[in-house]
Amino acid sequence: MPRKTEEIRHENLVRLIHRLLIGDASRGELKNSLKLGNSTLSYLISELNDLGLIEEKKRIYRLGRPSQVVGLREDAWNVIGIKMGREGVSGVMFDARGRKISAFSRPILSYMRSNEGYAEALKDVLAYFHSQEAESPLLGMGVCSSGIVDSHKGEIVYSPVMNVKHLNVYTKIKEIFGEVPVFVTNDVDSLATFEAFLNPRKDTLLVSYGIGIGASYIHRGRVFHPVQGLSSFEIGHTVVKNEGECYCGQTGCLEYHSSEYAILREYFGLKESFKDFIEKEEEVFREKLLELRKKAQDPDNELKGIYKKAFKELAVVLGNLSILLKPVRVVLFGEGVVGDWMAQLLFEQIKERFDPLMAGDFAIEVEHRLRLWEEGAAFAAILKFLPAYISSKRVK
Repeated sequence: MPRKTEEIRHENLVRLIHRLLIGDASRGELKNSLKLGNSTLSYLISELNDLGLIEEKKRIYRLGRPSQVVGLREDAWNVIGIKMGREGVSGVMFDARGRKISAFSRPILSYMRSNEGYAEALKDVLAYFHSQEAESPLLGMGVCSSGIVDSHKGEIVYSPVMNVKHLNVYTKIKEIFGEVPVFVTNDVDSLATFEAFLNPRKDTLLVSYGIGIGASYIHRGRVFHPVQGLSSFEIGHTVVKNEGECYCGQTGCLEYHSSEYAILREYFGLKESFKDFIEKEEEVFREKLLELRKKAQDPDNELKGIYKKAFKELAVVLGNLSILLKPVRVVLFGEGVVGDWMAQLLFEQIKERFDPLMAGDFAIEVEHRLRLWEEGAAFAAILKFLPAYISSKRVK
């Protein structure tokens, strides 16, 4: 059945906004990237301008005459991104151009790590944003969390590091904001959504490294979910050995043997269990962790040897994933990634262990520009709810 003209027009409006999310562009640049004719592009720009979503302004150069560019209006919408994690619940409100408007957070101490504690902290963060008098309409809200997340239910299914099981985030938000569009996702998946948008043609495995180890896979420009709506690649709790009691209750988890806890345990001789470490990290072990990260920026042979030992299991897990998924890129990021040498060390260990014909041809790189988790959550919400938001504006 032929597609209706109105459907095509709406799709092109969304495509145009998507391009402007990357940055301002001239009409010529928009025409080339979107592959639209002059008349079609002019119509789309005119309609979005009438809806108050975009504006044309001058791009100033040091030499020559200024040119006209199209850009998003900062007051086209607001969006809220919220991160729920081990250290706290934090939220940031962004305008349509991705600029911070306001921020609020509630720290989480060890006694608060439960469904009830996170629900209360989330309530405080939501109450703050609900009290703000925003001039722009709220497009939606994105929430990201560590652990297994069910986006369809708006639920944190299980996050051992937070000690949370089956916490429905959507219902908590609905109690305060009513029927606002809400998208709940895994934290690494939220940043993968950003990466997939910017680099859709490169299948990429994102790996977050620190006290925890997380991952997300981008395939053909989309975050890969084998089960619809359910986050995957909880690699930190894949079992790699027969010893080592993890805080999640399993024995032999990757996080026990390869995370920063493993480095601290070896380098500083920590005697505390992983469970005690996780519960008291902020209150007791934070200074040691910061000292480790500083030393690891330019490690001596002893420290580098400890990382090499700990990375053995991580290299095996990443090598196996490379055999299964064949990514073009593996991107390493997170608070624990403090030098390019870490990517090189992992790459060398993978190449030592795996036949390149099996693992495929890929590169490991370090992402130095750490995006805010809240930024990733907000961006995921924009992509999810933008088509409906444009439709609602057009109906008015």
